[in-house]
Amino acid sequence: MLLRAVPLGSPGSVLPAGVCTPGELERAAAILEPVRSHEFLAGRLALRALVAEAAGTDPRLVLPAYTCPDCGRGEHGAPGFVLAASAHDGGARLPLPGPGRLLPVAASMSRAGGWALLAAEVTPCGAEVAPCGAEVAPCGAEVAPCGAEVAPCGAEVAPCGAEVAPCGAEVTPCGAEVAGFVQGLGVDVAAVADFRTAIPDALFSAAERRRAAKAAEPAREAARIWARKEALLKALGSGLRGDPQSIETLEDPRVRDINPAALGLPPGFVAAVAQTRRS
Repeated sequence: MLLRAVPLGSPGSVLPAGVCTPGELERAAAILEPVRSHEFLAGRLALRALVAEAAGTDPRLVLPAYTCPDCGRGEHGAPGFVLAASAHDGGARLPLPGPGRLLPVAASMSRAGGWALLAAEVTPCGAEVAPCGAEVAPCGAEVAPCGAEVAPCGAEVAPCGAEVAPCGAEVTPCGAEVAGFVQGLGVDVAAVADFRTAIPDALFSAAERRRAAKAAEPAREAARIWARKEALLKALGSGLRGDPQSIETLEDPRVRDINPAALGLPPGFVAAVAQTRRS
């Protein structure tokens, strides 16, 4: 997994390598505050550059294919990425899919205080591609042997020689064109200063609020809990559509704290990463 913290710069500073889409430029233009508008574009391009690095291709060939449960594939929602029509392997480290096909790279980004925390990880071909709005087989559903009939509960048959996706995930051929995203990875960075005034009741369970209140630095502990919580919500693919109070992560092995200083983040930040995909 590639994990990186990058400063987003300020209006007028050079943006990361890549090409902004018309939709991204339109969204940036609609953001009235120049700093936030610049950070939006810088964060989007920085994440695509990291995805390109993981895939071993040119960042200018990586385009966004985000997925919203309500709107489908577009410019917002869970991160997904495709290759531009002019894409070619160019000595890429991965067997890249054809143009317009979903890259087998899980990715996540979080922005706070002028910084972005980015993560990208190559996933096994066909593993954990979640179709937009589609239901997946219940946990425990069996997948038919290679070349056999479709298994019960709607599970798809894995291509010959392919690995079976984790329980509950659909099996999709490598590079298949789907309206979905590659699940299993989430990161979050939070500024401690944002929690100094108050700890929002709507974001934390009663146990989490008690833990933060008893900590030596309540604001830092609240920020740490929130970063872990949001990282897991992203990895699960629900984001803030899920109920933050219902997700407790302090004892969850899928989530771990990240040392901000090791990533080059200045003091006053906390960070976390969550991985739900099986290796």
